Amino acid sequence: MIEIIRYHMDNFAYLLRGSTEDACVIDPGDAESILAALSRGGLRAEILLATHTHADHIAGASKI
Repeated sequence: MIEIIRYHMDNFAYLLRGSTEDACVIDPGDAESILAALSRGGLRAEILLATHTHADHIAGASKI
């Protein structure tokens, strides 16, 4: 399943999850939004992927 997480005004992160509690986060720009989505789903971020290194797409990585 893919969940789209909108953050700030025009950015998106993507949460990919399968049949376990492990998840993949793509473009972890806003830690709070992503951590909230992980918590709601009872998930843990096992993999973080960045499509590019602009700050608005990677800023939350270290906190996650």
